[in-house]
Amino acid sequence: MWLISVGGPGKGMHSRLYLRVLNEYQQIQSFSAFNSIFNNTGLFGIYENIGMQILTYGERKSVQSFLKMVDEVTLCDITDMAEKIISSPLTMASYGDVINVPSYESVSSKFRSKGVYHEF
Repeated sequence: MWLISVGGPGKGMHSRLYLRVLNEYQQIQSFSAFNSIFNNTGLFGIYENIGMQILTYGERKSVQSFLKMVDEVTLCDITDMAEKIISSPLTMASYGDVINVPSYESVSSKFRSKGVYHEF
């Protein structure tokens, strides 16, 4: 279950559940809801991102520590990441009437010819 509408009427609006939990429990900074449907049963749950933080960082981090990490990102960090992304092979997907879509090789060769990325 998404907590923010991503399309249609109300696009970008928070769900009532999301707003109610965050308004009533000030100590909660973020949470997610999920719904899984199986053959004979279903599962619905709500969890904070604390578990993800512990798995990723080995501890719960404060909002201030995340803001500090963002502030520490340098232009060099961004440039290095951009170079890593554009140096990987192109990913291409098409949907619908693809008769006029150029081939993968045709599109990726345009990037290689400009030196945007190289294959490993």
